[in-house]
Amino acid sequence: MKHIFKPILILALPALPLAAHAGYNFILLNPTGYTESEAHSVYGPNQVGWGIGSSGQDHALIWSGTAGSYTDVNPTGDTSSEINAIFGQFQIGYGQKGGADHATLWKGTANSALDLNPAGFSSSVGQSISGTNQAGYGTSSNGQTHALLWTGTAASAKDLNPTGFRSSAVFSTDGANQVGYGTNNAGQDHALYWSGTAAGAVDLNSTGLTASYGASVFGNTEVGTGYGSLTGFKNHALLWHGSAGSVVDLQPSGFSFSQAWMTSSNDTVGWAWNSANATDMHAYLWTGQNAASAIDLQNYLPSIYTTSMAFGVDPTSGDIVGLAFNSQTNQTQAVMWTPQSVPSPSGLLGISTALPLLLRKRQIKTLICR
Repeated sequence: MKHIFKPILILALPALPLAAHAGYNFILLNPTGYTESEAHSVYGPNQVGWGIGSSGQDHALIWSGTAGSYTDVNPTGDTSSEINAIFGQFQIGYGQKGGADHATLWKGTANSALDLNPAGFSSSVGQSISGTNQAGYGTSSNGQTHALLWTGTAASAKDLNPTGFRSSAVFSTDGANQVGYGTNNAGQDHALYWSGTAAGAVDLNSTGLTASYGASVFGNTEVGTGYGSLTGFKNHALLWHGSAGSVVDLQPSGFSFSQAWMTSSNDTVGWAWNSANATDMHAYLWTGQNAASAIDLQNYLPSIYTTSMAFGVDPTSGDIVGLAFNSQTNQTQAVMWTPQSVPSPSGLLGISTALPLLLRKRQIKTLICR
């Protein structure tokens, strides 16, 4: 299948203020002996993605904060597998069976893997999970890619391909809503926003955009990418609030191109680059809903890492996962950025206290590159 490309109470003292970001720590998640890996989503103490170990095939991996903590959850009998997202105890992605990708739902172990490939579809991929919903896409009987929504079983699959679009895909769900894109009957790619049904699909392609793609949704915020006269005909990270007219350009200064991949609460992650062939990508974090809030995460990596991409951010911890290219080993490696924090001096009152911080494959790469 062609791939389209997560208190201590102290009596008699005033409450201490929340910690602020001082920067980010770097954690290498690439397991020893693995030639390549990527981390695609983070939720609480766990990170998910895939890696290539002794088998020489992509295997779905689950980490708990260190390279050595990984668990290989490749389903028995599957040639390869990848996890794209995590929510609570569950993970979503795909496993390859008999040469075809099948959307797969895990609960932390290889033996828990559940095949979600629906009847009438030759292949499928799970991209996102939230609550009891899973979302992605599959190849239908007519050979076209259709957006899909599941609730835990293959039989529960709902086809979200809207009227007027010959193909579509969902990249993200927040449990109530979904976002992705569709190719209309004129051959134009438009970002789409769903609320659980094909009939309710909203076209987010804004005036001035030749093409657009939705990548993530959280509450009333959707992010993705697009290009056209609005962006100087260059690929720019974009943000919407449920309608085409609400579009905001997130393009960070100093770069020609960018892409937003995942949003959670007020944080959005993705990447930016300058070269036309995207060989100089930098992982990026937006801490607000505007271009000025952009932070270059490449600055927090050791100098041996020359490029990076950020795929997921946890809404509570602020941990960020993605990949970075190691120029010494010529390997793409799974990495994690964890926020540093500094207490506000005005609230310390001479007390030294650690405060909790309250925030959050090759297959995907860039959706479009112009």
